[in-house]
Amino acid sequence: MVNFQHRAVEPRNRLLITLIWLRQNPTYPMLSLMFGLGTSTVGDIVNNMWLILWEICVPLVEGPDVNSWRQRIGEWPEMPRVVGSIDGTSHEILIPSNEP
Repeated sequence: MVNFQHRAVEPRNRLLITLIWLRQNPTYPMLSLMFGLGTSTVGDIVNNMWLILWEICVPLVEGPDVNSWRQRIGEWPEMPRVVGSIDGTSHEILIPSNEP
């Protein structure tokens, strides 16, 4: 087990740790090694910072109204009922061969 000395973590590093975690979802032990911090410290930082980011960002994000969603139906011929996507990454979805 690696023993890290306790020290204050700068706000910019707290933000960086949280943004890396949100974007790439590494484990806390991996972030711990990257930043030279204890695993529980990384967990505390992520748990506190994403709540702060949430409070800051929620008022800045607006979702479309129902009519805007309805107007987007059919924009993708391959998926006629789709109205949007997140991250723009395609993933093939397979039907299970044997359902319970």
